[in-house]
Amino acid sequence: MALGMGTGSEANIPLGRAVIGGQIVSTLLNFFVVPCLFMICYKFIAKKPTTEKAL
Repeated sequence: MALGMGTGSEANIPLGRAVIGGQIVSTLLNFFVVPCLFMICYKFIAKKPTTEKAL
């Protein structure tokens, strides 16, 4: 679809490129950004002091 082979494929080329770009961006976000955000949130929650009462 993104290569545009054949008659009348000029209308499908932008759609194909948008699909390929979306897949690449979502894959990169899923592999790098989501784990980094998870680690940041986990460290923030782990440093939070607990409110336990001493006996």
